[in-house]
Amino acid sequence: MKPLIRCRPSQKKHLVKYIMSLLLLIVDGILVFVFKEYEAITLIIGLLSALIIIFRAYYTFLYTKNFIIEITEHSVEFRHGVFKRRLESVEMHRIQDYTKDHSFIESILGISNIVILSTDKTTPILKLEGLTKEDAEKIFDILQYHASDSLVKHYIKSNGNKTDKKLINAEKRDRQQKLKNP
Repeated sequence: MKPLIRCRPSQKKHLVKYIMSLLLLIVDGILVFVFKEYEAITLIIGLLSALIIIFRAYYTFLYTKNFIIEITEHSVEFRHGVFKRRLESVEMHRIQDYTKDHSFIESILGISNIVILSTDKTTPILKLEGLTKEDAEKIFDILQYHASDSLVKHYIKSNGNKTDKKLINAEKRDRQQKLKNP
């Protein structure tokens, strides 16, 4: 099924972590220079710590780059991982609640977070962090429309009450008009 939206978190989410890594590398270089009289051990410790700092920053970069979110009419899917890739999915009718938020710094950077609460056993809480504000708005709108619609369809399929179907179809038309004419 073709996704309604496909996106990934912004690298801005880790801006502070990248800046701290750069500062640690500078401090590491200064310490190696200051303690140069202990040549071999200082150089080895300096290089090892620099490698660890660089590896950690690069791993964070790759993890964020490989985190892909796809939302279809029936599910929210996300792929993540660097060394071990994982695909997780939450069906729309299992979504109970969702919120969108951002801190002051995230607001300045233009990123938002969405937290989805579901009845899914493997993923009861799904955190989509570091989304661009545009992607977060689209995802939130899709969830407002499709999550409640899927829950209703699931309820109808389970109960089969025809009067409920008429009410739900009327509500669906109202929501479609609200999405078209904000």
